[in-house]
Formats: sequence, C-alpha cells, structure tokens
Amino acid sequence: MNSEYQKRIKLAKEAANDFFKSIDKTGDMEMLEHHKQIDEMYLKALDVTGVDTEEERDFYFQYSTFYEYKAAFIVNRGEFARLAGDKKTFTTHELKEVYDALTMVIDSAIKNNDKYQSDYIRYKEKIISDFNKTLEEHGFTVKKEGCYIATAVYGSYDCPQVWVLRSYRDKAIARHFCGRIFIRAYYFISPILVKKFSGSQWFIHLWRGVLDAIVGHLLKQGY
Repeated sequence: MNSEYQKRIKLAKEAANDFFKSIDKTGDMEMLEHHKQIDEMYLKALDVTGVDTEEERDFYFQYSTFYEYKAAFIVNRGEFARLAGDKKTFTTHELKEVYDALTMVIDSAIKNNDKYQSDYIRYKEKIISDFNKTLEEHGFTVKKEGCYIATAVYGSYDCPQVWVLRSYRDKAIARHFCGRIFIRAYYFISPILVKKFSGSQWFIHLWRGVLDAIVGHLLKQGY
C-alpha cells in the first residue's frame, strides 16, 4: 500500500479513537452524531487510492469499522436500551434503519465496485452478525424472519446471497402494495414448502439455479 494512504488512514483512525474516548469521558452521547470531521479525514484517505486497488478495499473496511464501533458504542453505553424502552425483541425488519446506518459505507462499496464485491458482501454479513451478537449480549433478542427457501438452499440466513435477496425485498418489493401482498403470501407458503422438501436434493438443486441467477442479476443492479 502506498505510504500516503497509510499515513492518512492512520490519522483518521487515531481521530476516531480520540472521538470515542472524548464521549466516554464526558458522557455526552449527543456528540455521537457530530463526526463530520472524522468522515472528512477518512475520505481524504480515499482520495489517494486508485479504483479497485488494495488501498481502496482496505479503505472501505477501515471506514466501515468506524460505523461498526459507533453502533456497538451506542449499545454498550446503554443508549440503545434507553431508546428501546421496554422492548427486548426485534425482528430484522424492525432493525432495518439501524442496519442501513451501520452498513452505509460497505453498501456503497458493494454498489460501486466490481473487483472486490464478493469481499464486501461477506464483510457486510460479518458487520451485521457482530452487531446482532452485541445486542444479544445486552439482553436483546433478534428474531430472524423471511427468505425461508433461500436460507434452506444456501444453508444460512446470514449468507451473502440471502442478504442480497433481503435487500431487494426491503428496498424494492416492500415499497409497493402488491409487493407487500406477495411477501405475505410468500411467508405463508414458503415455510410449508421448506418443511416438506428442504431435505430433498432435487429441491435444493432446483432452487439453487434459480436463486443464483436472480442474485447475480440483483448484484449488477446494486442490491
């Protein structure tokens, strides 16, 4: 990696650490929303990277870490519990806005970069998985829902392909009345199909080909 990028990303990370230490010391959680200077320092590091380079890949990981730590900081300092009140169980759909804020940097990388797109998708999976674990460590329950067939086919609710399908569901299908009707029908029928046929290899192979084609198409569209 070029030395100028390393110098700038190091300064950004140090500023981010000082930012969180200052909030920890003062207890002023409102300061969390005032990090424009930190963002600018990270973006200065991006200025000296090339397109689809190791530096650019590292930048998206490093910058995402700032937002990961911010989200964990909110949970660890009790701010999430204060905002949640008595609510202890959340569906992934209810956490969508939280996830969107958490993954905004890596989502940009997924949409705008081809060479390392699979790396970025896997990293997004890790970001959300780690955040869910943080919530659970603080007594919250994250109830995973939907994508029954895709989960059965790919073997994990949190795998990259299922994340792409869920992103399309939330950002496109669920925005329209007919789409929401379709989602309700899918949630009613798909658990029955999965329960009956998920152990059959023909079921897996049939849906794997269909879903792989759909996921590939959605990735090209930026989901």
